[in-house]
Amino acid sequence: MLIDSVVIKLVRAGAGVGPDYTLAIYGNGTVTYEGRDNVKVEGDIKESISDEKIMELLTEFKDSGFFSFESNYLTAGTQGKSLIIISITMPTGNGNTITKKITHYLGDENVPKELIALENKIDKIVGTERWIGKSLESGRFKSRNEKDENRKKPIEGAGKKNVIIAVFVSIILVSIVLIYFTMDFGEQDNSSNQIDIEDDYLIPEITKYTTASSVTDFKIFNPESNFEPGDTIYVYFEYINVSIDENEACDIKIDLEFSLNENIIHETSFSETEYNNYLSYAVPTEESWEIGLYDVKLTLTDQVSSKKVSSTISFVLSEKTLVITKLLSVGSQPTIGDYDPKDDFVIGETVYIYQEYEGFTVDENNDCSLYLFVRVIGNDKEVYYNTTNVTDSSFKGYAWWFTPDESWPSTQYLVISYIMDRFTSESYLEDTMFTIS
Repeated sequence: MLIDSVVIKLVRAGAGVGPDYTLAIYGNGTVTYEGRDNVKVEGDIKESISDEKIMELLTEFKDSGFFSFESNYLTAGTQGKSLIIISITMPTGNGNTITKKITHYLGDENVPKELIALENKIDKIVGTERWIGKSLESGRFKSRNEKDENRKKPIEGAGKKNVIIAVFVSIILVSIVLIYFTMDFGEQDNSSNQIDIEDDYLIPEITKYTTASSVTDFKIFNPESNFEPGDTIYVYFEYINVSIDENEACDIKIDLEFSLNENIIHETSFSETEYNNYLSYAVPTEESWEIGLYDVKLTLTDQVSSKKVSSTISFVLSEKTLVITKLLSVGSQPTIGDYDPKDDFVIGETVYIYQEYEGFTVDENNDCSLYLFVRVIGNDKEVYYNTTNVTDSSFKGYAWWFTPDESWPSTQYLVISYIMDRFTSESYLEDTMFTIS
């Protein structure tokens, strides 16, 4: 059945304070739990829940508005707090599946309260309190020696009558599942409880998004994140999961906002009816554009389904005097001019991000004033963020380091490095990649 393809995941990375565990729920009723830190039960547990609870979880996802939320809520200043990742994988009815994942920090005021309620509801339905020793709604930890009140007890008087009742209930539940998840999405039940996979779970997705110095065709472009005043900036993106009719036509709207320090400098909107899987937009910078770090917010709206998705990237506009001359991942503690390039790591192995830079301003005391930050992103989530200030002009390079743990998926990671000269406000942005396998 289609419902067997459903996978719900909830990850709480406690950052050394809150409970740290991963919960996975499968459409066939299987539940897996991995407790890591600040939990009552550490290690792996495998159990099962009823079909009724699976249907209750799916209804909670639909009613919460989960598929209308943004993919990330990573507001500056919330880094270092507990990280929460929630996702659901659903069948589309044509043999494929789609996944919606949301990442946010605990305490971020921009996170919808409905999302927090959904996460707590997942824990409640599965009953994770018996493993983590804490009610996430009450915030109370249990001690490891405290009696677990959720422990299963034998049912007194269980016999043939109870077996017959259990079989009857199971038949009813399977029938409900068959009605809710039918291969024929053309026939829609008018019941308010029907979960329409095609309508509710086919959400537009931006699969690639970048600024470029030129774009000539699909996947033929020159990625660039550093521009000079007067340059033409190209925005290039690829997308999937939009409504397409029998003539391979779509109806999507694109909104672009260019902003500096949260002030909109340029914005535009346009529509597209020919489905090409990619689009680009060119905007020439003007003298009125100040130098600095710009954000470009892209919002794609499927005007047939009214579903939309947003994503934001950054670029630097400067005179290019300041430049990052080297940025790469290395396998051991580097020094200026002495480093060991490495781009493939394993969990538990320390990753060093090494960079060199030049073209910054020095004052009469031979001091500089540089601001640096680095971001590491994998599977559309920020897994590492750090900043520093440099005042010693003899330092013409810097190294960041971190050690990926089990919460880091095996995938390719994007490293974004930014440097700004506070004396001149010039800045530069560079990126590189490494892999955890």
